[in-house]
Amino acid sequence: MPLIHSIKQEDKFKLSIWETTEPLSFFEQVPHSYVNGVDYEQFNERRKKEFLATRFLLYSMLNDASLELTYNEIGQPVIANRPLKISFTHSGNRVGVMVSEKHAVALDLEIIHPKVQRVYQKFLSDIEIAALGNDLKTDDLILCWSTKETVYKLMSTPGLSFSGEIHLKLPATGSKGIVLANVKGKELEIFFELNLEYAFTYCFH
Repeated sequence: MPLIHSIKQEDKFKLSIWETTEPLSFFEQVPHSYVNGVDYEQFNERRKKEFLATRFLLYSMLNDASLELTYNEIGQPVIANRPLKISFTHSGNRVGVMVSEKHAVALDLEIIHPKVQRVYQKFLSDIEIAALGNDLKTDDLILCWSTKETVYKLMSTPGLSFSGEIHLKLPATGSKGIVLANVKGKELEIFFELNLEYAFTYCFH
């Protein structure tokens, strides 16, 4: 399970992204309290591996088998017995985890895939599309999608409209930087990293 990215900002947060090269059986050593209450055996093999790998990565980051994972009212994973905030993500054979003791956190990872060219009008406003210019590049669209996913996770508001309520200040340039997002009058800094294979975005607030 090679580590691809590891980011740590003092006492603010820890973030890790791993590539899951091991067989499914490897991840079944995750502590029981990390999967308690979820019948993951009903998942298909890919979904089961994603589920177990994110929790195994969290265990690897914190080295604490006593943590009890549960879910909030909108289905997001939370830690019941310690004041830690967490965010999980997965795409393809990669999984990511973000953890903080002091901040709400959100993390999203997206594989660069051309199918985003068929659906971008569902999550971008006309103003955002215009800001991206005439040549809509796949990696730019993936970055926008990932950014809005991170905002959605952070806000924890069911039904939040990607195109109508989450507004991005575009364009964002380079392989690493910040996208400014405005949602419900609140401005957020969404950090991003982008390469030829995938993009990931994260926020702490």
